[in-house]
Parts: sequence; C-alpha cells; structure tokens
Amino acid sequence: MTENPEDGSMARSAPVMPRDEGEHGSAVTRVATELQEFFGISESLLPCAVVVEPRERRVFAVGLTERITLYRLLKELKIAMEPGIARVNQARSEVARAREDLAGRRRRRWQATEPYGPADRGRIARRLREAAEGMDDDAVRLSHWLSDRLLLARPLTTDERQQADALFALLHGRFGVLPLRERRGLLRAVRRAVDKLNSLDDVPGTPPEPCTDADLRVVDSQIRLSRERLRTREAGLRRALRNIALSPLVLSVTRGLGLEQETTRGLLTWRQCTWPVTVLAAPERRRPTISYEWA
Repeated sequence: MTENPEDGSMARSAPVMPRDEGEHGSAVTRVATELQEFFGISESLLPCAVVVEPRERRVFAVGLTERITLYRLLKELKIAMEPGIARVNQARSEVARAREDLAGRRRRRWQATEPYGPADRGRIARRLREAAEGMDDDAVRLSHWLSDRLLLARPLTTDERQQADALFALLHGRFGVLPLRERRGLLRAVRRAVDKLNSLDDVPGTPPEPCTDADLRVVDSQIRLSRERLRTREAGLRRALRNIALSPLVLSVTRGLGLEQETTRGLLTWRQCTWPVTVLAAPERRRPTISYEWA
C-alpha cells in the first residue's frame, strides 16, 4: 500500500518486473539450472534448498516436500539460531561501549596535555602562586584566586574577568624578585591560560579535568584498564561468533523435521563445487513386497 501525498488516500501497489513474464521465467530457470549443475544436484532431489557454510566449507542440500516447505525450513533455522544471535548482539553492544569508553578516556588525556590544557594550566597556576609571594596583599589575594580558578574547566564570568584584568594590571610591573624575562613569560602564559578557559564550552556538571602529574597517572591507569576491558569484550564477541556454527544447526533442524542424511542419493557423480555436499531428504518409502503362493 502506498499513500497519495496530495490527499492522503491509500492505493494498492503491484510489483513490476523489468522484463516480460516469459523472459523473466527463462532467466530464473537458467539460473536454477546453473546452480543445480554447479552443486551437482540430481533432478530427483528437486525441489530442494541449498545451505552453504563458508567457514566450514560445507554444503547441505535439503529436500523440500509439501510438509517441509522453504518457509518452514528457514523459520526453524532462525528459531535455532536466535539464542546465538542474541549473544552476538549482546557482545557487540559490550564491545561498542568499551570502545566508546576507551575513546573518551584517550580524548580526555589528549585534552589534558594539549597546549594550555588542564596540565599546562595546573603548572602555570603553581608558578603564579609561587611568584606572588612577597607582594602586597591585593596582588597575593588575586594571584591565589586566579591560581585556583585556572584549575576549573569553565569560562570566566564577567565579574571574574574584571578581577583577572585587575590582577594583570597589578602584576604588569610587580612580580616580586622575578627577572624581567621570566616575569613577562609568566604573565603571557597566565593570559593565554585564561584565554583558553574562556574558549571552553560551559557545560554544567562537567567533571574536573586532570591538572597534576598524579591526575595524569590516574588517567593513564584508567586507559590501560579500558584497553584490557576492550580486549576481553572483543574476545567474547569472537567466541560468540564461533559458537554460531551453521552445520550443527542444519543437521539438528532437519533431523527434527524427519529428514535423513544420505550419502549418494540426489547427487550427481561430477560437480563444479569442490566442497563436500551433504543431502538431507525424507526417507524413501519402501514398496510393499508381494509374494504369491500356489495352492
């Protein structure tokens, strides 16, 4: 059913073949014949479904009947595969979460060590606090305030920017006993650290970023744990995929449907497919033996 965008009415749609019915039928027959010859399946086994297991390099030719239709065979196979597929999906979800966790920790580590990032700002804050010793009370107070403020990963408010500007004005020519070159270098570093803070996004509830060498060591340890966790999850995914072995499922499902494994019945003596082909078909009905006795 398709919806008319103009009035919302529904209309029944019919599939359209790209070529006429006769040509389409001939193409289907030709493909079916080529597959039959490739797998070496006898006409006596038709109709049948061919199941290929590429990992084990095995082929199963399953004979179909009025009772065992293609729909029923596929449905039974899907039911048998569902527990394994659920485990694979769960393992894939765990791998995705582990990868996301590792990427987030690596990104946090990189952001912490980028120029004027948290680690840089932590070092600059300590230098500012040390350099402020011996100055007047206002300069010491503002220097200690800005040293603490550099460790918070969020932009300065309007009032805080005014306090920072006041500190820059006080410290422009009074950095205690620091030589002129170091004084200018430190003041430039403090200004750039403040500019970096002001360029950050103000996200409420953002956890504090690592600023000290000890913080970075903790982050590195967390990255190693995340990497090990990811390896464990990936190994679990590989095991889950290996456990979905199609061959035992096909044999189990067909056995439940009453089919028997044949050795040569339904197969031709020559075929292009080099993989072993196993025939699973309904047992042949034995014809009754009729004996005569002469009185």
